[in-house]
Amino acid sequence: MKKLTRTYVIIEHLDNQEIPIYVGSTSQVLRKRFNSHYNNKQTAVSRYIRLEGKENFEIRELAVFNTLKKALDHEAKMVMELKTFENGLNQTKNGQCNGPAFGEKRKTGKTRTTIIDGIEYKLPVGVYSFDNPKSHQKLRVAVRYNKKYKTIGYYSTVSEAVEIYNTVTDLIVNQNVTLIAAKNAVTKRI
Repeated sequence: MKKLTRTYVIIEHLDNQEIPIYVGSTSQVLRKRFNSHYNNKQTAVSRYIRLEGKENFEIRELAVFNTLKKALDHEAKMVMELKTFENGLNQTKNGQCNGPAFGEKRKTGKTRTTIIDGIEYKLPVGVYSFDNPKSHQKLRVAVRYNKKYKTIGYYSTVSEAVEIYNTVTDLIVNQNVTLIAAKNAVTKRI
């Protein structure tokens, strides 16, 4: 019997919306595939699911194919259609990525485009534009912790804000540090 290959999408439930964040293909049962995403601590998908909480995501089947080629073609089409490369966690435009050897820069997590002082930046979701005319601080860094966004601090440069965000999320997700301990760790570094 020939093994079937499924294409799937991982959906994030956020503020009563369903947001597609990742498209993939697998011959595994979908629940098992979702768990393997969650348990692999090296991928952007895994880090993001761990950061936001597994209960805020679901995996859905898109289609079933009798050949791998058809499934991969459909995966590429759906990555483009659902924009999970631009606005989600797919690492390549065609959805097929078996690691950094594919040559495209790997993202650290979900991003969105923000304009600051007339310049367009692609920032992690926890880095927000914050225009305070009384100070030079332009960016707010916040992380979702226990289902609520908590402010880490305010920063004047994009590079500083992104570095703080990445450090805090790494401490929380990969090193199981509490939010307070992560915030103290980055505060001491500054």
